Amino acid sequence: MMDHVNKLQDGNSSLFWNKFVGWGPNFSTPPIGRCGDTHHPPNTTQDYDYYNNTGVMSDIIDWTPTGGTQSTVSAATTWGMLNYTWPVPIYYNAAGNVIDNLLIDAQSNWYIMWMQSLPGFGQQIAYNSYYISNWWKIIHDWDNFYNQGLYRLYPDADPNACGPKCALTFSDPGGNTTNYGNNSKSIKIFCPDNPGDKVRISFSEFSTQAQYDVLYVHDGPDLNFPLINSGNGAGLGTCNVAGGFWGNLNNNLPGPFQSTHESGCLTFRFCSDASVTEPGWNATISCITCTNSVSTTTDNIVGSLRWAIYCAAPNSTIQFSPALNNSILNVTNSPLILNKNLNFHQTLSTPLGLRSINSERILDISPGKTASLKYISLYSESGSTGRAIRNQGNLTLEHVNIFDQQVSGSTILNTGTINILGNVVIRIPD
Repeated sequence: MMDHVNKLQDGNSSLFWNKFVGWGPNFSTPPIGRCGDTHHPPNTTQDYDYYNNTGVMSDIIDWTPTGGTQSTVSAATTWGMLNYTWPVPIYYNAAGNVIDNLLIDAQSNWYIMWMQSLPGFGQQIAYNSYYISNWWKIIHDWDNFYNQGLYRLYPDADPNACGPKCALTFSDPGGNTTNYGNNSKSIKIFCPDNPGDKVRISFSEFSTQAQYDVLYVHDGPDLNFPLINSGNGAGLGTCNVAGGFWGNLNNNLPGPFQSTHESGCLTFRFCSDASVTEPGWNATISCITCTNSVSTTTDNIVGSLRWAIYCAAPNSTIQFSPALNNSILNVTNSPLILNKNLNFHQTLSTPLGLRSINSERILDISPGKTASLKYISLYSESGSTGRAIRNQGNLTLEHVNIFDQQVSGSTILNTGTINILGNVVIRIPD
């Protein structure tokens, strides 16, 4: 697997076989002193010599392509002495007698140690002007990573500890009390604590140097997955890929960002340039239990429209339970953010309503995104502009009634495109 990935990237497999395993050119000499392979520990020239007690200096415990810190390794001092908790008994002979002592030994331990020596999550191993990637992704997710190479332009992730992430906070590299630094680079990957859930990141503060200090958000467990596009151009900083978030956005916070990937993960990459820093950001991490349909009129709980939006795949149609036909769903405290293409379609006999409660508007459609409402009524409460909808994308209204509670200001704040189909009526007080 590693050989194939290396050849796709470089046209040869020197990085894996020569620099990691340690074979000489054209496999002329065995891998003495590097990491070895499943046939050869790094202290032997013979196949399957897993029990060799000869000590050899090797960098298997601290490997880098150019040579890491070496230490003496052998079956007697290293892999043979490791105390793994095996499930016992697991091996029996034909007579039903336990023979674990014949099969769980230095050979088994070597296989585990060798696999654990593969570059994994959180390592920051440099390779020329690149970084070694997380090779375990190649093993556990071949379809997505067989063509992504053994190294890349950015490190896989910051070495943040594994473990529960939900209900924690996410701040810029400077923390929540000081500005981030110049020439800052960081990558954070957040995955849900429980399989099937989706990570959601909600910002409470956001301020970076406009155009120069950029935060990128990817919908998945790696930078290879789709970028959640801000609509910004490439910028002028060291990270100049279009689609990042920058500037003082405290009055128009980015997100919230909700993973739609099957893993439930989100990945954040931040780059700052060599001068001028800002306070950065603070955000909270939550994990959403996804449901396939809307089943309650209450907001922000399992089965609510807000959670269904978080969990929905782009370009899908939100499903409403038949029990909600002719009901009014509450939108409480904050608008429903549509940062993906979604449809909200009912019929003449099964209409629905959305009502804001202590929210400045009901729907907020992000730049470049598409939303379609059919047989949906909107009941706005308060706000000076865009009390029902703020549209920065492409909005289609079909047989929609909007009941506004105010005369001044605007019911719809539109900087995008609106398409009208069927009867669309805005009702305001006399």
